Amino acid sequence: MVSLRPSQNRVTQGASLKLEAEVEATAAMRAALLLYEDAVLVERRSISLAKGERLRLAWERHPSVGGVHRYRVALDDLEGDSLPDNNDAMALVEVRGRLRILMLEGEASPVSGLRDAMAAEGIDLEWRQADEVRGNAESLMGYDAVILSDLAAHRLGEALM
Repeated sequence: MVSLRPSQNRVTQGASLKLEAEVEATAAMRAALLLYEDAVLVERRSISLAKGERLRLAWERHPSVGGVHRYRVALDDLEGDSLPDNNDAMALVEVRGRLRILMLEGEASPVSGLRDAMAAEGIDLEWRQADEVRGNAESLMGYDAVILSDLAAHRLGEALM
């Protein structure tokens, strides 16, 4: 018997997605466990289990294309299996476009650690000091979110408030 669980049902492009499969043996077995991403084989692992044993396997994927992706695990090369219908499992994951976040700071401060952490999760972080942003609220429409950090409201001006 095989099950498959994604760490999240929705991720952004390039973000880390963890998949965990659990295999339970009703009899001693040796097999290949195959991982498919949208019907394309991405990994093959040899496994061996004793009767009644459970095995957990994990993968980390970084989907780079938006849309709904189908992940499937399947047992292959399994001899003498009386119930082949329970030898695969599937999970669907929605992948959205990369998020764009603008961070406006009142004072100069290093954000490289934050930027790196965001990039690892598929998020583009743009950092600026508040004085660099001119215009009105519509000038911020290209961002999914705006973070205001250590920033007095008067530094933004009425047009951006």
